[in-house]
Amino acid sequence: MGGYMKKNRIEISFVVIVLSLFFQIHADVDSTFHCYLLFGQSNMAGGCKEVLGNECEPNDRVKVLAFRSCNQTSEACGVNFNRQADQWYTATPPYHNCSEGIGPADHFAKVLLDSIRQDITIGFIPCALSGQSINVFKKGSGRLSPNDNWAHQELVDENRLVYDWMLERCQIAQETGVIKGILFHQGEADNGNNWWVGTTKEIFDNLKSDLGLGDIPIVVGELLQAPGACCSAHNPLVNQLASEYPNCAVASSQGLAMRPGDQWNAHFSCDGVKVLGERYAEAFLGLADLDHVPRLKNNVNKPSQSKRVANSVMINSYGKDISIYSINGKVVSNRHNNSSNRLNMKTSGVYIVKTRTNGNMSLVPIIDN
Repeated sequence: MGGYMKKNRIEISFVVIVLSLFFQIHADVDSTFHCYLLFGQSNMAGGCKEVLGNECEPNDRVKVLAFRSCNQTSEACGVNFNRQADQWYTATPPYHNCSEGIGPADHFAKVLLDSIRQDITIGFIPCALSGQSINVFKKGSGRLSPNDNWAHQELVDENRLVYDWMLERCQIAQETGVIKGILFHQGEADNGNNWWVGTTKEIFDNLKSDLGLGDIPIVVGELLQAPGACCSAHNPLVNQLASEYPNCAVASSQGLAMRPGDQWNAHFSCDGVKVLGERYAEAFLGLADLDHVPRLKNNVNKPSQSKRVANSVMINSYGKDISIYSINGKVVSNRHNNSSNRLNMKTSGVYIVKTRTNGNMSLVPIIDN
């Protein structure tokens, strides 16, 4: 009898220890720390080195998990980085290699911060590898070649499986936060290959299964389609992927310019990078419900009968000859010299205002009438 009781006490003690460890581990997870995996190739990594606005101003509500250890000055922002791999830092571009520049994630964050509840912090998990096929991200097989050390030196030196490296970084993020979405831009290295859709789905499936993510929102970006672009023929496959995969949407590249002098004819201009990031945010917010990503009260959509009107003061500042587009590039309204300053919109959101005289583009929010 005494041995039976002793055995029970040992078993109960073991269960208590396991449960205590479980709750201790999970007590450190902050439900308001919303993390986003970034992966793909160079357009996601970011190559813009021209500051258009406040890209270089750090915001304590945006963090980045260091892509690599580095100690150098950012060409885009002129800030010296002394980062250690896999440690969290307040985000300043670049988010990937310290030699790169501003990417779409920066402007994704700026739009999100205007929409989400103010106690929420954004964390980015950058894993894009410039110039690489989707095959390097395949579970169990994908590696960088010895000649690809410019994409990630340590992955080459250690001959690491890329998927395992990306998974480990996501698990680091899950120690303190919650992964809320995936932002993906890739395809230039696999232009027009029909197998790309199936391979990408498999990678998404493996990530969601291995990380216990469920059907979180995924946004996939179209490739550059400006005149002379290398790889716009791949965009039907990008849209096929989004249409076939659950809770997935497309960030359109329609109307976005190529980087001047780009030798690969593949990269977005700095204006294009900015707008693409904003379109990623709009697509994500269209997928994420209020339970998944709580919004500011004044940004929660009201009943459809509530009319929205573009801010007339802001619109008027652009002059009389403008075009207004939805975030996916569709024309919403044109205003000429005899038009009213007030433009009625059927839905709330963010619209692109383009001045026809000089081609400048800006974002304008929609407010209640």
